[in-house]
Amino acid sequence: MTVNPWESRIRGAHGYDAVKKVNGRKREIMVDTQGLLLEVLVHPGDISDRIGGALLLNKFKESGEYPNIKIIWVDRGYKWFKLIEYAKNKWNIEINVAERQQIRGIWWPKDEEPPEIDKSFATKVGS
Repeated sequence: MTVNPWESRIRGAHGYDAVKKVNGRKREIMVDTQGLLLEVLVHPGDISDRIGGALLLNKFKESGEYPNIKIIWVDRGYKWFKLIEYAKNKWNIEINVAERQQIRGIWWPKDEEPPEIDKSFATKVGS
């Protein structure tokens, strides 16, 4: 997530994110399955999300606070074979990419069955 420099006037490194066309900082966060914060990394906006993910993973593992974590789920922005191989080889962590499927405007996890859709909803969506 890119942070607008006007939100915070704290001095620090800034960079230009060419994809989002924003100058500022990015925040990478790691949470557990309940959404509780495990690790945070703030870096210049010109560092890609993939590299930021690797930096966050290094910071997280070097802290040594959670040595038993073996699987990490990431969104599609971190789907990068070098990051997946790096995590496997250096830290012995499996990275799973959370893919989503769509039907009639509804998203659901890849490994689950599609949800039941009643006729009233289908007519509202325009199917």
